[in-house]
Amino acid sequence: MDDGKPKPLIIVGENGSGKSTMISNIVDSLYELAGRVFSNALHHDKESYNYSYYKVISSNEIKVGERYLFSRVIFDNRVEYLFKTGDCSFEQFKNESGYDGDITNWDTNTGIKEIYGLDNEEIKEVFSEYVICYFGPERYEKPSWLGDTYYDDLSTHLYVEPKFNNKLKNPIMAYNLGKGNFRWLLDVIADSRTDIGIEKNNTLKTVHTNIQELIAMSSARRNIEKVMSIILNEEVYFGLNLRVHEGARFNIKRVKDDSIIALSMDSLSTGQLALFNIFTTIIRYADNNDINKSVYPESIMGIVIIDESAITSSFNTSKRYITKIDESVSICSIYRNNTFTIIFIGTGGDIW
Repeated sequence: MDDGKPKPLIIVGENGSGKSTMISNIVDSLYELAGRVFSNALHHDKESYNYSYYKVISSNEIKVGERYLFSRVIFDNRVEYLFKTGDCSFEQFKNESGYDGDITNWDTNTGIKEIYGLDNEEIKEVFSEYVICYFGPERYEKPSWLGDTYYDDLSTHLYVEPKFNNKLKNPIMAYNLGKGNFRWLLDVIADSRTDIGIEKNNTLKTVHTNIQELIAMSSARRNIEKVMSIILNEEVYFGLNLRVHEGARFNIKRVKDDSIIALSMDSLSTGQLALFNIFTTIIRYADNNDINKSVYPESIMGIVIIDESAITSSFNTSKRYITKIDESVSICSIYRNNTFTIIFIGTGGDIW
């Protein structure tokens, strides 16, 4: 902990040192855990009618000259994930990994994947109350370990929030961030506005409005606007273009004089948009679980994994912006460079 906030874990290494493999197993462990309870966490294989793995058990990741690859991921001794591919005996695995349990179905020459810990109710609580999110890399080719249907979703998936108890509300891998965030932002803005009635003397008044709800929803909107204000380095708010402006529903205006700073979200730079989408997604995920979390973002807790996200080309600028967002919106304690970052959000209690 640092000043009452969790410290980020930053993984640094040369190309080919295994950073992607390590992160893929951590993310896969989250998928496997969620898949034990939520019917939409893992994807269905249309040919076999079974679930397909997020991380495929394949020998393609094994380095030249090596015979096997294994991973062991432990979450505070309560959840444990094991992965093995290649030619590795159980005794060798135990000696090198420190695992002291027993696996009855271990086969030296066969791939294996296991996850232990937490009962179904505990798993439901974790994914219903905490933000669990992975921001994958912008890759030009599919990693060999990634299941086909998960890769397809990176470009085709448009998330519709399930309303059933056995459905995961927030997909672990965050994709199509712009579509999801902008649609949600439109809802936030709609919730923060009031109906207007016209009196006989042409004066205006609010009608059909719960004032306490309006105040709360306006606060949620301001929290998102704070993020954008820090990124643009001046106080701004979101305006709405008329619906005839197809593809450019939002504009960004200066608070001081209502002048337009950006005609649409597309006017922002890649780095600005990436940074905004990361933090907005965190708040959106928390809001999907509990609408009060967007009103009081300091109550958000969870784990967020970032893989090579192009926040900005300048590490110092990125660090400064994220620190300001953290201080203003009270989401998490984080700074990063162009490696991997695991963010532990929130200050109270343990997830696992």
